[in-house]
Amino acid sequence: MHPLRPVTFLALGISAVYAAGFRQITEPFGPNRNNLSFYVYEPLSLKIPAKTVVALHPCFSSAPDYFLNTLYSASADTYGYLVIYPSSTQPDGCFDVGSELTLQHNGGSDSLSVVEMVRYAVERLHADPEHVYVTGTESGGALAGVLAGAYPDVFGAAAIYGGAPVGCFAGAGDDFWNAACAAGQVTKSADRWGDLVRAAYPAFTGERPKIVLWHGTEDSRISFANYQQQLLQWSNVLGTDLSKNPTLNGYPRTNYSLTIFDGGSIVGYPATGVDRVPVDVQDDLLWFGVAVHPLPVPPPTQTPAAAPRATSSY
Repeated sequence: MHPLRPVTFLALGISAVYAAGFRQITEPFGPNRNNLSFYVYEPLSLKIPAKTVVALHPCFSSAPDYFLNTLYSASADTYGYLVIYPSSTQPDGCFDVGSELTLQHNGGSDSLSVVEMVRYAVERLHADPEHVYVTGTESGGALAGVLAGAYPDVFGAAAIYGGAPVGCFAGAGDDFWNAACAAGQVTKSADRWGDLVRAAYPAFTGERPKIVLWHGTEDSRISFANYQQQLLQWSNVLGTDLSKNPTLNGYPRTNYSLTIFDGGSIVGYPATGVDRVPVDVQDDLLWFGVAVHPLPVPPPTQTPAAAPRATSSY
């Protein structure tokens, strides 16, 4: 886990130009029940209208920490997209992913606060409303799932690292943590999980976001059992046949595998023997369509040679 810490860009060897692109939006941006802080990274090479990635930190972290320890902003310099970094102000740094408010479309709490940041970015920062994507780790990953479920009209795709099913954290306490869910003790049928997503926005009839799941089998914060429960949930929502699952072993790194379910509305990256999976910006950008090269198409089972790869600290 990463403690909250201030941003000291130059002391960390980050150039003044690079640091200048990361800033906090301090003016009001809409309903914000839990007083989330709103940060953005705007590259000098921003392509307008800008594709936008919302990046959500884990518990015991912050937006500046996630900015420093993932590569979304560095890649934004290459591809010209905007990055929104919401930041929890709770003592443990967790997001609300379990209240009735956050689990409802336009209900309130943290999910609506993040959507209001996106709406602000569309109005003020040249964000393209047709190309908004969300990613996050642990509590941030769980919120990414909630946003994909409650706001399918806003987000085109989600990349979830060590997350949990939508509704799994329901009943969490004031610290927004549900120990039973985190331990993988909350299980439901695919239909029941799917109903929780549909209940988040009952009137929605359009195309839903595609989902990519990253999870370590030894995750010490959010049990790997939640990877399986998320597959049940999203396969039910998206109509995905989980039995159609060609897998590429050893991609993108040793002990990982890439599984493309039923043509690709859901993709899974289980990581054997891994605790918290580090963020893989390269594959996320491919998934979002921000980068141009498609994901590999695996035969039923194949084990390639592992290649060196840049990863984030998370």
